[in-house]
Amino acid sequence: MKRKLMILVASLLLVSAQAQDFQVRHEIAVSYGAAPITMWGNAFSDIAHSLVGTTYDNDVHIGPISAEYFYHLDEVPRLGVGGSFTYVNHAQDILFSGSKTGDRTRSYLTLMPMVKYNYVDTRNFGMYLKGGVGLTLGFDKENLNGKPTDSETKARFNFQLTLLGLEAGSQHLRGYVELGVGEQGVMLAGVRYRF
Repeated sequence: MKRKLMILVASLLLVSAQAQDFQVRHEIAVSYGAAPITMWGNAFSDIAHSLVGTTYDNDVHIGPISAEYFYHLDEVPRLGVGGSFTYVNHAQDILFSGSKTGDRTRSYLTLMPMVKYNYVDTRNFGMYLKGGVGLTLGFDKENLNGKPTDSETKARFNFQLTLLGLEAGSQHLRGYVELGVGEQGVMLAGVRYRF
């Protein structure tokens, strides 16, 4: 048991020593995700409309597409502070009693201040947590029977909480995947450049 504990401690010290070879100050990243939180709200709304005979078809989803920037602090190098921008678009046909009566497009733009903590950061691999809270602007447009009938802009609070982030590659360029919940999605993948 003592031997296993000593091996674990030695491994952690080695990982920590490797992490200090290269000091990251800046990170920029782009990603594509699945199942953003705004789409969850739309799904519940669509279910409610189906109770009165309105259904939706031919769904086309774009996003969430996100861009991020983090700056790592001198005092706590594993902690990055920054922000993200996320874009989501959802278009669909509106049907009433099975016949197409129009279409709807919903677009969302989200800005969030964020923090990222790398609890493992070696030369070629990292594991991290990430979170942020921000503002989403939603733009909804509906056309019924060929005429614009409804256009609405809403602002709402939004968030992203990444429970597990994994990144691998070189010191500077890494691919990454994340699991979490929020506007960037429950699962996302992307590319990050560190310098």
